Amino acid sequence: MGEMHESALWTLSATGNPRFPYRIEIRRGDQRVIALWVQDKWPGSGKQIFCLREGEPTGETSDFTELERVRVNRLERYGKQLSVILDRPNRKRCNFLFLEKPYKNQPGTYEQIFFRTQGGMQQHRSSSRVHLRAHGAYRVVIDSSERYPWKFAGPPVERRRLPAGDYALEVEDALVAVAERKTFENLLTDFAAVKVLHAKLDDLTRWDHAAMVIEAEYRDFLNPQKLKGRWPATHAARVLAELHVLHPRLQIVYAGSRKSAEQWCSAWFAARAKELWHRSQDDGTEAAGVGEPPAVYGRDRVSSAADSTHELRRVILSAAELPEPFTIQDLRARFPDLPDTRIRSMLHTLRKQGRIERVGGGRNTKWRRCYPE
Repeated sequence: MGEMHESALWTLSATGNPRFPYRIEIRRGDQRVIALWVQDKWPGSGKQIFCLREGEPTGETSDFTELERVRVNRLERYGKQLSVILDRPNRKRCNFLFLEKPYKNQPGTYEQIFFRTQGGMQQHRSSSRVHLRAHGAYRVVIDSSERYPWKFAGPPVERRRLPAGDYALEVEDALVAVAERKTFENLLTDFAAVKVLHAKLDDLTRWDHAAMVIEAEYRDFLNPQKLKGRWPATHAARVLAELHVLHPRLQIVYAGSRKSAEQWCSAWFAARAKELWHRSQDDGTEAAGVGEPPAVYGRDRVSSAADSTHELRRVILSAAELPEPFTIQDLRARFPDLPDTRIRSMLHTLRKQGRIERVGGGRNTKWRRCYPE
């Protein structure tokens, strides 16, 4: 059995401060994820509560009186928002919004934090806006063997051999999403060698974001007239069901047509690029004041991402741990279980902080530590 991780816990305490009488802390074992001073225990209907980061005002943990402790079922980051689902029947969904506001009469910015409930978010005028609205540079890579490939308007496109799939999203020389294209005829042909198809899809799901995009509708595979006697409709239904069950991490999309498949994959790649850009702009989530929580804390499995991120930062900044200059391959070898996105996010963060600098570009990129004079 794999290692069991401690669950994240939500703790509400009384502070004794008249302006901010309550304190909310989310903690995983000895690791604090977030700690805020709040003006009420829970936002009322349609309202949001102003919060302050721990230390404004100051206070010692021993002075607090614990009022409740609840397990966190889910903790997920969307740009400037941190969404929380608690393990209880009522008052379980909430959201913390972290904003940086410019001073009106002086240079610099200050932080505003708001504690909101699901109802309050639904009533807010921004509740219908998408979370991810900007992205950095990215390119689309099309496998060199792909005939009559899809078209992607906007990003640069490159043809070369891919390790898996027919199309891939590349950000800073790393493949961060892959897609396998299937026409109706392609997939019917694959039914004759379904074990080979399963092996290809297993290879595809080595990536966290992988999809098989089908230029047909699901009902086409149940239509005897379209199947033309090649396979019974019941057999086609069984094969498709197995694909969904045996590859749960793979997105299987019945796009309906070539044009719709192109549009879906283009929008999917753009959204993935936006997610990575937002993550990098958060400086490893430091701007939101929550350390670096993983993307999702499941009910029975809480990632040790904060600990591994701390170790990654320490190794990068230690001349005794890595060569000078070092490459991302050196970090991959040292942290084989960390996804490339987290490694690149830390490099971006330390570069913005002036702790490291980039040398060269493309596949020859190296990194060098910046030492104060």
